[in-house]
Amino acid sequence: MNPETTDFQPDVERELVIACEDPQQFKGLLDKVPFDKLPAVQNYLWNYLVNLARENGRPLERHEIAGRMITNLDYQRRTGCRESEETCRAKICQITNPNCASDKIKMHINTLREMILEYKNPQEER
Repeated sequence: MNPETTDFQPDVERELVIACEDPQQFKGLLDKVPFDKLPAVQNYLWNYLVNLARENGRPLERHEIAGRMITNLDYQRRTGCRESEETCRAKICQITNPNCASDKIKMHINTLREMILEYKNPQEER
């Protein structure tokens, strides 16, 4: 994704919730989100998941969601990044390597998508 993408739709968060069932549609919508808006999208989906879980009588704790996210170290290993883990943790890469940071946030957002599906369709373990 180009961090400078400009055809961002302000209601994309709700559209992403609707598109959770279709990974390709979800990815297409997510790819239109500018880099600087990705954290807000992640936060929206996180809160949506927490509320959905609570409504389904299966409340989630923060650590349960975070435990499903890829760790900085695992992400760095996967991508072959040679920066220190502190660089990733301190979000310095958002400035020095926005494409890498964007990909990591998108992985987290996709994890939220998977979890939303689990709570929308509790009988279908994914």
